[in-house]
Amino acid sequence: MAMLNSVSVGASVAVARRTVILGGFIVVRFVLELGQWSHRH
Repeated sequence: MAMLNSVSVGASVAVARRTVILGGFIVVRFVLELGQWSHRH
């Protein structure tokens, strides 16, 4: 039971890390697009 619990914790940590990386990538891309758009006008 403890082993199963640690596996589920590891899986949720991996999902959380992937979500943070994906969110950071989206934010960086959004900021870059916004910067290019503001420079264009």
